[in-house]
Amino acid sequence: MPAFKGFLFGFGLFFPLYLLRVMGAGDVKLMAMVGCFTGSPAIFGVMLCTLLAGGVLSLIFSIKIKAFRQMLDNVKFMIFMKSIKTIGGGLTSSHDMAASVGSLPYAVAIAIGTAGYLVWQSIRF
Repeated sequence: MPAFKGFLFGFGLFFPLYLLRVMGAGDVKLMAMVGCFTGSPAIFGVMLCTLLAGGVLSLIFSIKIKAFRQMLDNVKFMIFMKSIKTIGGGLTSSHDMAASVGSLPYAVAIAIGTAGYLVWQSIRF
């Protein structure tokens, strides 16, 4: 039963990111399978480590391709547009999106985050 709950949590927590077009369907399915193998109690820690690894990898990637400034501008733009739309009561449309700096293969972040969490758990106990 913990495997099935882990599958549901892994899928359910990343599926909204797919709907927002932040993540691909393969990444969502991979996280669902990671949840199946780690179980429901561990999937939340795995998710946090994965999101942390993804953030670090995206910073490294943006610095490597010399697009760090553009990435920061995109983040500011997205926060600003979301704030304006929330105050105005509207939804953000695809025309309001900033130009992408690039894409990151998130399976790498999922692998690093999962491995990091499992190593941390084996050291901790």
